[in-house]
Amino acid sequence: MKSTVIIFSIVAVIMGCSGSGSMTEWGSGPVASDEYSLGADRNKMEMAEYYSPPVTEEAAVPTGQMESRKVIRNGFTEIRSENIERSKASIDSLAKRFDSYIANESYSEGYDRYTYNITIRIAAEVFDRFLAELIAGPDVIKTKSVNVSDVTEEYYDLASRLENNKAVEVRYRELLGRASTVKDILEIERSLGEIRGEIESQQGRLNRFNNEIAYSTLEIVLYQEKSPRETAEVRDSFGKRIGKAVSQGWSGFITFLVVLVRIWPLWLILLIGWRVLVYFRRKRRK
Repeated sequence: MKSTVIIFSIVAVIMGCSGSGSMTEWGSGPVASDEYSLGADRNKMEMAEYYSPPVTEEAAVPTGQMESRKVIRNGFTEIRSENIERSKASIDSLAKRFDSYIANESYSEGYDRYTYNITIRIAAEVFDRFLAELIAGPDVIKTKSVNVSDVTEEYYDLASRLENNKAVEVRYRELLGRASTVKDILEIERSLGEIRGEIESQQGRLNRFNNEIAYSTLEIVLYQEKSPRETAEVRDSFGKRIGKAVSQGWSGFITFLVVLVRIWPLWLILLIGWRVLVYFRRKRRK
C-alpha cells in the first residue's frame, strides 16, 4: 500500500514539473515581429477611423463652451431715399464707424429709379446697433427682415470630428515612420492622403462657419424714385419711337440681304440642280 502511494506521488510531481515547464516555454516564446505589430496597429487605426463610437453632446461641445452658442445672422432691408448719394455716403460712414466693411455694391439706373445694391459684413456684436442706427435715419424703410440660424450643434460636431481626424493623422505618420516594407508604406500613404483630404475639407467648413458667425451679412437695397420730369425725359415721343422702328426694320432688311448673298454657293448648287432636272425631263419626253 505504501509503495502504491509513493508511486502516485512521484507521478504527480513529474506531471506538475512538466506542466510548469510547458507554461514557461509558452510564456517565453518568440516576440511578435515589427511587421506583425505594424499590421496590428494599422488594423486598430482603421477600426478607430471607421468604427468610432457616436459623439455625445458632452464630447461634441467642449467643457466650458456648453453655453457658447454659435449663431449666424443675416438681414435684408429696402430703403427709399430722397437723395440717394447722401444716403449712400451715410451708409459708408456708418460701416466705418462700426468696424464693418462693404463686401459688394452695384449701381443701376432704371426707367423710374436709381438703385444701389449693397452687401455689408458687420461684426456680430454690433449688428443690432448698426441696424438700429440705419433705421433711425431720415430715409423711409420699406422692408426689413432678420434671419437667425443656430448652428451650435453642427459647429461642435464638426470641430470634434476634425480633432479626431487630426489625431488619426498623427498616428498614421507614426506608423509611416515605422514602416519597413514598400507595401506598408504605400498603404499608409494612401490612408494618410484620404484622412488629410477630410481634414482640409472640415477645416475649410469650420473656417467658413467662424467667418459667418463673427460677421453678420446685411443686404441693402437703396433707391431713389425719379421725378415725373425725369421720367418724361426718358420716355421717347411717339414720332421718335416710329423713327426707331423704321430704322431697326431697315437694318433688319439689310442684314437679311447680306445673309442671302453670303450663301451664294447654295444658290449656285440649286440653279445647277434645277437645270439638270429640266434637261432630263425634256430628254424623257423625246
